[in-house]
Amino acid sequence: MLLLLLLTGLLFSTTAQATDLTHGPMVGHTSGTSTRIWVRADSPANLHVELTAADGTSEHTSEHLQLTETGNYCGSVSITGLAPSIRYTYTVFLDGHEQPASVPQQFTTFPLAGKPGVIRFGFGHGINGTDAQPIWKAIADKDPMFFLIMGDNIYSNSTEPK
Repeated sequence: MLLLLLLTGLLFSTTAQATDLTHGPMVGHTSGTSTRIWVRADSPANLHVELTAADGTSEHTSEHLQLTETGNYCGSVSITGLAPSIRYTYTVFLDGHEQPASVPQQFTTFPLAGKPGVIRFGFGHGINGTDAQPIWKAIADKDPMFFLIMGDNIYSNSTEPK
């Protein structure tokens, strides 16, 4: 009887936990027709990103990418076929599960090369911690098209303890 109870407890205590983002998403390599979105997860996962033009005229899905321990559960996916100078909203999925975001995840593609346009830059540094970070809403309210984070984010691929 004791063995049966132990086995039952083991069965119910070993349920798999869902994979979560630990870093990102970060948008980069954006042009007039494409972008790349980087993330880091806490365990192996299948990553993909879905995005929609703000005006609702088009939807796009990235390729699927397996995040592995060898890659420190980091990876980036490309989305192509986008329209220039259009705002897109996007959602990150790990193993088919939508990852929650504290602010709307969005970016604007650049104008086509050789066409005039306005680009807004933002700068920051030293973002750390797991608590709520209201600074991201303040940054989003300024609507930068480009945001450069200088400082500690370079260690995000490290396996060294902080």
